[in-house]
Amino acid sequence: MQVSISCVEGIVAARKCVFLFCNHGFGFPFSTWILRYSRAAEVFLVYSVDHMGRTKVGFIRDQCRRLKYVGLKTYILFLAKLRGAKIRKVADVNSQQFLSTIPSGAHGVVAGFDQIFSGEAIASFGSLVNFHPSILPFYRGPVPSYWVLRNQERVTGFTLHRITEKIDAGRILFQKVIECDGVCEENQLNRKIALAARETFDRYLPHLLSGVPWRHVQLDAASIYSVHLNYGHKPSGQTASDLSTRREVVR
Repeated sequence: MQVSISCVEGIVAARKCVFLFCNHGFGFPFSTWILRYSRAAEVFLVYSVDHMGRTKVGFIRDQCRRLKYVGLKTYILFLAKLRGAKIRKVADVNSQQFLSTIPSGAHGVVAGFDQIFSGEAIASFGSLVNFHPSILPFYRGPVPSYWVLRNQERVTGFTLHRITEKIDAGRILFQKVIECDGVCEENQLNRKIALAARETFDRYLPHLLSGVPWRHVQLDAASIYSVHLNYGHKPSGQTASDLSTRREVVR
């Protein structure tokens, strides 16, 4: 059930606080969508401390990547200021310095964030969930789309789940299948998955802010993926652009 933002604003008696932990890749669409709720809730966009400046730039592709990153970063800074949202850059989400700034009852949503939450950090939120770009429990880890393409899967998807201390293992709230449709670049697939998650994101926020009923959907990942990869890191120097690459499974 789709709920309008104006409806949410009318229902919420007291402004709640929502933290979106994201990046300027998979998480970028989520950062623009959540800003539409800035009148219904106090919104914080949280990013890991920027290490882009330490990256050695020696190729045109790297320079283009940096320019795109700077452009997205500038755009979201402008949009956040326009909507009255706050932006934080955090080196360690588990530090007491950061945890002391979380208001009681605040909620957290993660999309493309690269830090692992401790038990204390998780307990600091009224709820903490993650949008993960695969159908869990398979393709856990930081680069699921890389392995989906490397293993030549025809479909993948996303999972909205509770965050626990074990990576990508919390209670599943919603899952949806997305076709790969010949996509051969990891970033392209991540963007396609993120855009497909918008409807779910726009259902979850009204549920979070005003108690709109939630419909759980859990799929059978074993029947969706041809390779039952549990967890994988990206091999050093590897890309997923060549779909003829030999399949490698990390178990």
